[in-house]
Amino acid sequence: MNRMEEIRLMARFRRPLRRGAFPQFWAAAAALGALLVQGCGTGSIFPDEHLPAGAFPIIQGATSSGVAQFGVLEPSNERFVYRAQDLTTGQVYEPQGVRPLEQKGSRFRAVTMRFVGLNFQTRYGLQVRRREKGGEPGEIVDYRRFKTLDIDREGARILVASCMDDTYKDEALRMWKQAAKDEAQVAFLIGDNAYADKDVGVYKGPADPATVWKRMVETRQLIPYFRNRDLTPVFATWDDHDYGVNDGDRTYAHRRESTEIFKAFFPMDGIAGTYEEGPGLARSLRYAGQRIVFLDGRSFRSPNGQGGADETHLGSPQERWLETLLSGEPVPTWLILGDQYFGAYHGFESYERNHPASFRRFLTSLKKSKSPLFFVSGDRHLVELMAIEPGVLGYPTFEFTTSAIHAKVFPSSWDKTPNPRQIEGAANALNYGLIETRIRTGGEDADGAARFRWDLNLRARGDGKDLFERDLEISR
Repeated sequence: MNRMEEIRLMARFRRPLRRGAFPQFWAAAAALGALLVQGCGTGSIFPDEHLPAGAFPIIQGATSSGVAQFGVLEPSNERFVYRAQDLTTGQVYEPQGVRPLEQKGSRFRAVTMRFVGLNFQTRYGLQVRRREKGGEPGEIVDYRRFKTLDIDREGARILVASCMDDTYKDEALRMWKQAAKDEAQVAFLIGDNAYADKDVGVYKGPADPATVWKRMVETRQLIPYFRNRDLTPVFATWDDHDYGVNDGDRTYAHRRESTEIFKAFFPMDGIAGTYEEGPGLARSLRYAGQRIVFLDGRSFRSPNGQGGADETHLGSPQERWLETLLSGEPVPTWLILGDQYFGAYHGFESYERNHPASFRRFLTSLKKSKSPLFFVSGDRHLVELMAIEPGVLGYPTFEFTTSAIHAKVFPSSWDKTPNPRQIEGAANALNYGLIETRIRTGGEDADGAARFRWDLNLRARGDGKDLFERDLEISR
């Protein structure tokens, strides 16, 4: 059986692993696990290649230089013990803030945790051990390797993906296998990370919490990125389908429960000095000389087309939080949103089209900031790069839209509704973004603020090929 077949089997396998299954396998795992704990002497690299990897879906969530968060989808009829271990010295770390979340009737439990006191120059092993009756850790049933982030590194390679429909199984296997080979330092999953309001590809309407949970479980089991032996830190926000309702807004009856479920599947607790929590799922990450802002485009938005004095896409609390962030020290800043910003040219969802008055206020606020801005979005089931003219913010910049990594895609409609800002685009093709980014500073402007040159190499990665590649520069 090759690796692809193993992943497919795991994705379709729903029964919890049992001690009686594959006794020779479990015995070998236990023996190797004991060796891992005992160590081979200070300064040694601990052997781990033969430890079992991929039994459970595991995500490395929000991470800093010294803190790593994890989420594990484990069988609910068993208990497990988690440990992290320095693969050079053998030092063992206990998890903190362990939070299990279960849904009545589900055979799975989502567990989040964090490990602290780590170092980005060190490689670690994450052990998942079966809990014995006395509470002691038993055999290793899953094992991963991970590192923390060098937050102050000069440049970074970043994967950006959206729209993950679990009915596209073969496409998911191909695209995530390719993504793993791209070896990004971090991954940004920017919306529709599951289709909670669809089942077997059919839209079912607003999802109740049990359905959101079920669909998150099913999608998490499919994606092979979460079964890789070597984990990559993932930072996430949502759009309508993982929120729980198509074109969803603040009127969604299960907003609170859906938020709790999303956080259980995408660990995103704040980390002092690196990762700041905002309203709803809004977050701000400091990384590689940049600020990456993940906006929540669902929790606070008014219904599409409602208009009126309270028309909003982001909501007043999030707008104030963002304005405060951008009024501080100038930092090159990503603004990431599940749906498009500059989308008035088409008839689908976008900030500009659905809440035009709010969008004008938003741009006026952004224009006051000394931080150069780069817009990133998903949702559209196509990939395109837009050049935003200097008149909008006072300098030229870009919006990059990437969607879908595995979901339905459509033939181009740009012949009927052309995008006057588009400089690159591809339709009817699965895609994700791979962005290499670096900041250069030099001099000051008339107000004494630092001048930046922001270099980005942007690749729209298709199924086995690049759809386009562009070198971008944003200067402010």
